[in-house]
Amino acid sequence: MKKYFALLCVFLAVFSGCGSPLMWNILSPKLVYSGPFGSGTTTDPFRVYDVKTLKQVGSGIDGWDLDANYRQVENIDLSKEKQSWAPIGDRHTGSNDSCFTGSYDGKGDDGALKTITGLTINSTNAYQGLFGYIIDTAGDGSSGVVKNVTLKKITIKGGSNTGGVAGQNEGTVEYCTITGNSRISGAMNVGGIVGVNYNIIIGCAAIGCNIEGTDYNNRGGIAGCNYSSIDSCFATGNVNGSFNVGGIVGNNNGGSISNCYATGDVTGSRTATNAGGVAGSNSAGSLENCYATGNVSGVDVLGGIVGYYNGNDVRNCVALNASIVGNSASQYGRVAGSVVSGDLLDNYGKNPMQVKLGTITTGSAGDKNGENFTSWYSITWTGLHPDKETAATAVQSPGGSPWWYTGVGNPRLWFE
Repeated sequence: MKKYFALLCVFLAVFSGCGSPLMWNILSPKLVYSGPFGSGTTTDPFRVYDVKTLKQVGSGIDGWDLDANYRQVENIDLSKEKQSWAPIGDRHTGSNDSCFTGSYDGKGDDGALKTITGLTINSTNAYQGLFGYIIDTAGDGSSGVVKNVTLKKITIKGGSNTGGVAGQNEGTVEYCTITGNSRISGAMNVGGIVGVNYNIIIGCAAIGCNIEGTDYNNRGGIAGCNYSSIDSCFATGNVNGSFNVGGIVGNNNGGSISNCYATGDVTGSRTATNAGGVAGSNSAGSLENCYATGNVSGVDVLGGIVGYYNGNDVRNCVALNASIVGNSASQYGRVAGSVVSGDLLDNYGKNPMQVKLGTITTGSAGDKNGENFTSWYSITWTGLHPDKETAATAVQSPGGSPWWYTGVGNPRLWFE
C-alpha cells in the first residue's frame, strides 16, 4: 500500500506542475526547469536557469550570442565547479565582436532577484569578472546592459581590469549586488563591481566584498577607475592597494561620483599613496553628495573623502572617518589630502578626527578639512529632513533624492 501511495504522490506532483516552470523529475528527487526557454529577443529573452545555461550565455550555441538578451530565472550555484570561470565576452579578439553587447537581467519571470553563488576565477588575463567586457554598441543605452545581478561568496583573482560583475564596462551596469564575504584581487584597475568604468554604473552595492593586494594601483570598492558616471552606489568592504585607493573608486579620472557611500577601511602602501574614503584620486572629475566612515591609512596624500584632488569640484560630502593616519604624511585633511585645483564646496568633517598623530577639530565648508559636522539635518542634500524619513520617500536618482534617513545612524540609499 505504501509503495502505491508513493507512486501516486509522484504522479500527482508531476502532472500538477505542468503549468509551472518547475516540475518534479521522476528519475531524480529535485525540481527541474520546464520553460519557457525564450528566443533571445528583448520581449522573449533566453532563460538562464542552471550552470549549463549560464555557461552557454554568449557562446554562440543555438543562437545564444553575445548580442542576445537573457534573463536568469533560477538561483545558480557554481561552488562545485572545478574550473576557473571563463568571463562572458572577454574581448579575446581585441574587437567588439568578442564583447558582451546584449542584455542580462538577474530578475526572474516571477519578479524575484536570482543569485549566482561561488563564482571563482584564477587567471592572469585582463577583463575578468562574470562578464569580461560590456559595451553599448548602439550608443543609446539599449545594448550592453547588465542589471539585477546578485553574486554571493565570489573569489576572483585576475589581471588588469578585474571586477565582480565585469572587468570593463562601456555599457550599463545597474542594480547589481555582491555579498557574502567575497574577495577580489588583480593587477591594475580592480573594483568590487567593475574594474574600469567608461559609461554608467547605478544602484549597485558591494557588501562585505574586500579588494585585496598591495602591489597595484587604481582600486576601489565599486570601480578601480572611473571615466564616466557612478551614481547611488555603496560599498562596505575594505580596500587595499598601492596608490589611488578609494572606498568607492580608486582613480576618478574625469568622471562623476554622486550619492555614494563607503564604510570599509582604505589602505595604501606607496609613498604618494593617494588614498581616500570615497576616491583615492580625482582628476578633472566631481564628487557630490557622498560620505565615508572607514579609516584611511597609507604613507601620504590622504583624505576622508579624497586623497589627491585636481579639478572640478567636491561638493556636499561628509567625512565621518574615525582616523586618517599616514606614516610620514604631510598632505592630509578631513575631506581632502592634497588640493591642486578645483572647488571644495559645502563639505563637512567629523569633529574631532584623528589625523596623523593628532586631531583636527576645526575647518570650513570650503577648505580641505570641511566644516565641523553636527547633524545630517544641517546638510543640504535634498530629502534629508524630518518629513522625509522612510525608504518610501526616497526615489531613484535622477528625479528626486535617492536618500532616506530615520534620524538614527547615517542616511541610506533608496534601494536598501
